[in-house]
Amino acid sequence: MKCIAIYLSLMISAFRLPAQDSDFVRNEVYAGYGMLTDIRIAFETENFLGIIAGAQYADVKGPGAFMAGYGRYLSRKVSLGATVTYQYLQITGTYSSGEPINNYYSLLNVMARFDYHYVNDEKVQIYSGAALGPSFILGKWQDAEGREKHFAPFVAYQLNLIGMRVGRTWAGYGELGFGRNGLLTLGISRRF
Repeated sequence: MKCIAIYLSLMISAFRLPAQDSDFVRNEVYAGYGMLTDIRIAFETENFLGIIAGAQYADVKGPGAFMAGYGRYLSRKVSLGATVTYQYLQITGTYSSGEPINNYYSLLNVMARFDYHYVNDEKVQIYSGAALGPSFILGKWQDAEGREKHFAPFVAYQLNLIGMRVGRTWAGYGELGFGRNGLLTLGISRRF
């Protein structure tokens, strides 16, 4: 009789585990805003050092990076997805020759993303990750030889040292990293 009770309890437990795992939400969409992207930092550094194509003064303007993405949890620890990021920059100033600088850049980045979740509770997730993909730069600028350019493909990347998502279905998130999404990214996400 004890054997039958133990067998039944094991069978019930075995059937309950998949049911609990089926409650695990595997899809997530998110939108966010990133500050101090890698390309903005590069232009600001060049400006500070005074080496933007011999410019005496240049002003870098533009908002940060706007992004949207999708993630699919392969397990409670690993998620894969895609992120699309857009950023606009305008650089104005004067070359040492006295000619005005009026360059603008629209960057569209499409990156595959991998995240590892150290903590993946129902209401709090802590993770790190990386993203990589093509970057398309559209705009008007001069290259090193002085030719006007309007398109250039590059490689986009993002390394997130740490990220935190707080909330259940709807949540807020923040990430510290480096790349096309920025040093600090804040946004909202929804799991379904």
